[in-house]
Amino acid sequence: GKSAPLKTPEGSGFDAFLGQVDQTACHNMYPSAIDDGVAGEGGVPLPLNAAGNRSREECMAHPERYNYTVDVFTQGALGWLDAHVSPHGADRSPFFLYLSLTVPHAGGWTDKGAEQGSPVPTNFQYASRSDWPEVERDHAAAVTYMDAAFGAVLDRLDALGVAKNTLVLAASDNGAHLEGGHSVTFFNSTGGLRGHKRSMYEGGVRSPTIVRWPGVVSPGSVSAFPWAFWDLLPTLAEVAGNTKSVPGDVDGISILPTLRGMPQRRAEQDFLFFTGNTDWADAPTSAAGLPQEVKGGAVTDGAPVVTAYSVVVGELKAVAKECANQPSTQDKLQIFNISADPFETHDLAATPEGAAHAQAILELVVPRNLSCACYQCGISWRDFEMHAESAPMKQP
Repeated sequence: GKSAPLKTPEGSGFDAFLGQVDQTACHNMYPSAIDDGVAGEGGVPLPLNAAGNRSREECMAHPERYNYTVDVFTQGALGWLDAHVSPHGADRSPFFLYLSLTVPHAGGWTDKGAEQGSPVPTNFQYASRSDWPEVERDHAAAVTYMDAAFGAVLDRLDALGVAKNTLVLAASDNGAHLEGGHSVTFFNSTGGLRGHKRSMYEGGVRSPTIVRWPGVVSPGSVSAFPWAFWDLLPTLAEVAGNTKSVPGDVDGISILPTLRGMPQRRAEQDFLFFTGNTDWADAPTSAAGLPQEVKGGAVTDGAPVVTAYSVVVGELKAVAKECANQPSTQDKLQIFNISADPFETHDLAATPEGAAHAQAILELVVPRNLSCACYQCGISWRDFEMHAESAPMKQP
């Protein structure tokens, strides 16, 4: 979901929905109510959370007394599969299920509580890791909890006898985050890539996808083909054999050849385009600069918010740290070869070859009349409460 104005999933073509439409509400993993397509926003009460006196200590001590959204969403997904998928695919009708879990993510334990770590009912085996900061124990537990939820869905597909004919994709919507006190360096979450969530560098826009498709995707296989979420619908339409339903103005392409292990290249005029906030380009990732809680949307130092964008064309990556409304031929670009230099340490813009690449990329992008505006562009990393007493970084 996103912030208002809101549009229900049913209004975008889904047949049924259970979740939280407003992304701000999603930061509370123990809400008193959630939404669905029948009762509307806040129309599905979660009675165990009605008292409103949740806390980390209470929820972990008695997880059975509370409704955790990951459990609610997962059970909703399993129930939908049981109700709509014929055992062993008897009717052979294609189906699409989108399970969007809100962890691992900074969040609160109550409707209006401050964000602190990643709320989770239990710390599993990480509870004994006293050498880890509490926020990192919670983060690891949230990832493990998410993994168990995905495992439950895969097990249900197996039990229904449709696993061999079902494509499953698991992906993140952004790079590693540094919110709620979590550090992107503690578990090496970016793998050394520059930047993090909201940054235009690879650490902010590159994230892995895991695929299971028995008989099509070879177990253990790896692909470096770059794709984005706008490629998902054309891909699923082709998988379902219904490419005629894809509107002609959809930007994405089908990555079915890549899933099948076949060579695939994007057309020379095709590119990936991301927008963001210049302020997040190289925000702190060290222990001394860990964000603790969101304070608001205004830039606290009064500095104007400057939008930024990045473009990926084949092996080349361009980053514009300043953009006025739309990309312009006057924009100053950093140029990286992300195949040879995935950590974006060598800016080629000052070289003759790099300058030529920058010119070619601008000539490709500018005529498209794209906007530099981005969701949450008004949020600066300075909007986060910094704390200087973070525990030393320790690798697991």
